[in-house]
This record gives sequence, C-alpha cells and structure tokens, in this order.
Amino acid sequence: MSRLWTYAALVAALMLMFFSGMHAETWRHSQESYADRGDDADLNKDVADTLTRQVDAWNAGDIDAFMAGYIDSENLRFASAGKVKRGWQTTRDGYFSRYPDRAAMGKLAFTELEFTSMSKQDVMVFGKWRLSRTNDSPGGLFTLHMRKIDGGWKILSDHTSSE
Repeated sequence: MSRLWTYAALVAALMLMFFSGMHAETWRHSQESYADRGDDADLNKDVADTLTRQVDAWNAGDIDAFMAGYIDSENLRFASAGKVKRGWQTTRDGYFSRYPDRAAMGKLAFTELEFTSMSKQDVMVFGKWRLSRTNDSPGGLFTLHMRKIDGGWKILSDHTSSE
C-alpha cells in the first residue's frame, strides 16, 4: 500500500509542476507588448490608429469626434484629479467644461505609447500626453483599457494624471 501512495504522490507532484509551469508561461505571454509580438502587429496598429484619430479630432477642436474613441456607455470609467467619473455623457461634459474653447484645448500629442495584450479583444495602453498652448504646456500620463467592439477599438477605462 505504501508503494501506491508513493506513486500517487509522485504523479501529483509532477502534475503540480507541469501545471504551475504552464500557468507561469501563460501569464508571461499575457504581459508581452503588442510591439514585441509579430502576430499582433495589426492589433497594435489598429489601436494606435484609434488614438491617432482622437488626437486629430482634438487638434481640429472637435471634442465630439474625440469622444468617438470612448465606449458610449454608462460603464465608461474616467479617473483624473483624484476623482472617478462614470459614463460617456459625464466624460463628454467634463471635457467641455475643462476645455471650453480652442485656446484651452491647445494642441494634443501622445508619446511613449506602450501596448499590452490582455487578449485579442482587450489591450492596455500606457503613454504620455501633452497639450501645447500659448501660455503653458500641461501634460502627464495615461492608462487606457481598450476593447474591440463591433470591429473598432473603444476606451472602456481612462486613468489620466497630470504632472
């Protein structure tokens, strides 16, 4: 009987090592950047194209077109200045309140973008933002959770900080 228990313990230990190693490998791949994965280059480009359209809309003074990059849902999460706001309309209203005219909007630039795959449908984007305005140039960091919805990439969550 003790030989059977020894064999069972050995099989259990081998299975534990196998599945633990597999989990670590799966986690490591989920942390890789799209930029580092040739098979996801198109996803990286599609997400970046969405952000480029947002920058172009902002720089044209069109907050409504800028908002097209966000999911039109009450589930949208926007965190900034120590506060969390929810919903597409609330986010839009906040932009119009903080940026009432072209001078306040300035010229937007996104830099140092990093794309991290969570799945083929979900991407985290890390980057820096900067506004160039007549009297100042505020900037900071952002983290976006984006999801592919109906063939296009939408922001589900935006956490933006200022310098």
